[in-house]
Amino acid sequence: DGGKRLDDVIAQLDENRHMIKNLLAVKLPSVRYHLPDNSYLAWLDVEALKLGDDPSKVLLEKGRVALNAGHTFGAQTSQYVRLNFATSPEIVTEAIDRIARTV
Repeated sequence: DGGKRLDDVIAQLDENRHMIKNLLAVKLPSVRYHLPDNSYLAWLDVEALKLGDDPSKVLLEKGRVALNAGHTFGAQTSQYVRLNFATSPEIVTEAIDRIARTV
């Protein structure tokens, strides 16, 4: 019964993950991002932005965009933030725009 809806959700997630890549290339080219294959979570390496020990905190306070802090997943991801892109393209775009305005 939900096959069409599931197909639509998967298609939207695919569009969103590619949209993030394109937005970052234009607005934040120093942020590294690899397209996830099996997830709706984008790991953004923001080390080049030099946002300090907790980039997610800076982005929340200055950019008003809430992201998961990479350091909570281990020291090796301390300069990453995690963006959930299981939402509308407008919200994803707004999040990237807010990050860009912050830096």
